Order: sequence, then C-alpha cells, then structure tokens
Amino acid sequence: MQNQVTVQPYTCNVCEKSFLQKGDLVNHMRIHAGEKPYNCEICDKGFNNNSNYKRHRRVHTKEKPYSCEICGENFGYNSTLVNHMAIHSGEKPFQCMTCDKLFSRSYCLKEHIKIHTGEVTRRHENDKKRKKSTDREKPLKCQVCKKGFFYMSELKSHLRVHTGERPYQCDICNKGFSRKSDLTNHLKTHTGEKPYSCDICERNFGERSTLSRHRRIHTGEKPFQCVVCGKGFVSSDSLTGHLRVHTGEKPFSCEICGQNFADRSTLKRHGLRHTGERPFHCEICGNNFSRKSTLNTHLRTHNSAPL
Repeated sequence: MQNQVTVQPYTCNVCEKSFLQKGDLVNHMRIHAGEKPYNCEICDKGFNNNSNYKRHRRVHTKEKPYSCEICGENFGYNSTLVNHMAIHSGEKPFQCMTCDKLFSRSYCLKEHIKIHTGEVTRRHENDKKRKKSTDREKPLKCQVCKKGFFYMSELKSHLRVHTGERPYQCDICNKGFSRKSDLTNHLKTHTGEKPYSCDICERNFGERSTLSRHRRIHTGEKPFQCVVCGKGFVSSDSLTGHLRVHTGEKPFSCEICGQNFADRSTLKRHGLRHTGERPFHCEICGNNFSRKSTLNTHLRTHNSAPL
C-alpha cells in the first residue's frame, strides 16, 4: 500500500510555505507582518501566536505542567522533559568524534570534549588543589554520571546539568541561569558596569574572563586547540562552536520555523528574516541592512564614489 500524501492547501504568498489549516497560515503571516497581538500582562512582551504566549507565561507563574512518569519530577517545557527522560531511558545520542564515547545530553558532550582539548577551568584547578590537600574520597555522588563532590551545594548545582533547571532568573529580561554567579555576571549587561580594564588599549569589560579573552587579541595567544584539525582559538566558547563543524551538532533552534543552527549568532541573524528587522544603518545615505557584512560592503560604494 502506497503512503498517502497529506495535502496542505493553505500557502503563504510571501515565502510559499504551506499549511494544513487556515489558522496556522494566519499565525504564520504575522511573522512577515511583524504583528504580535498576544501581549504578556506582566512584562508586556509580545508574541505572534497564543501557544508561544502561554509558554512564556510559565516564566512568571512557575507552572510545570510536564511530569516525568518515572520519577514524578515536573518541568515547565516539554523539551526539558524530553532531555530529562534520557536519564531514565539510558539513551545517548551525542557521540564524541575523538573517542566515540556516548552522552545523553549535548552539554555533557561539550564538557567531555574539554578532556581532549586540554582545557582546564579555574574551578577544575581548585578541585585539583583540594584533592591534593586531602586523601579522603569525595563522599557525595551524582546518581546520573557518578561524579563526586565534597559539598551538597556543589552536587545540587551539578544536578542542574542533567535536569536543565535554571532557578536563578534575571528580573529584567527573564533569562534563566543554573548558578547564581552566572546571573550576577549577566546583570552587568543591563547595568552597564565594566570594572575590568585592558592595560593595553584601555577598553573596559564587565567580567574578568572577558578581559582575559580580549587580551589574547593583543598577544596573539590561541590556547584552545581543536584535536580534530589542529586549529587554534582564543576562547573555549569559540572552540566549542568550531567543534560542531566536525560533529554536525546544531543545538540552537528557531522558535518560529524550527530550523536548527550550530551557533547562537547564526540563529540571531536567521531570526531577522522572520522579523524583517534591519539593525545596521548607513550614516551616509540612510539605508538599513540586516547584516553588518552587507553594510560594510555597501559602505565601499560610498568610498569608491567619484568626487
């Protein structure tokens, strides 16, 4: 018996995407129009459809309607529940290209890759010093990955890697964080506080780690090296993003069309297609562009114009 093809009779006259129901087409058309009729009464953020609005409200209400049938733990989003279920099922879809080890979550794979790259964070260095100063074994074990800890606070913070929980929330933009220190650093993006200054070019930064990465621009240092192709990078984040070229991983998903991307910046550029936003402005002729590279190319037309 041949598979029956589902006809999608409603087609967008802008991008030609087709839909099964007329209501889905109506919601989709708001993307092109920039229309966001559903407004959050708490923070006034707008949404182009009711389902996205309802999902957003859980940020404020703390509602967790998705429950794990095995352990009873509740989650605010279905995607978080799906990630959590991998703990019980034992499914490990993320594979290390270097040693073939499997992991249940992309974050765990990223942490594992640091073993191959030789990256050692300050926290790891402190753990080494602590381990060297005592012979006793770390008594608290994670039941998921068996990692050991000295203190319950460390174990609780670590468990959020597996559950996806982000209890520390920014009151300004509602972004969530798994650790309080990450929220503290994030808040500086809103306050504009930049207490760390580069002694070479005097540029200021909100975080010490950002200053350290910046100084490598002056020194030319690239301490993070890809074990697959040998390319060097100034930061671990850049290396992590580069490794996705080899793994094929695309963890950043567009909430509007579902397309996946390897890095957040590409997702952000893609989002401009839906919103129609053109944030890069030519100060000479007033034209706007969706990408900075397009603006730079455009500016050359002014530079090369005859006097």
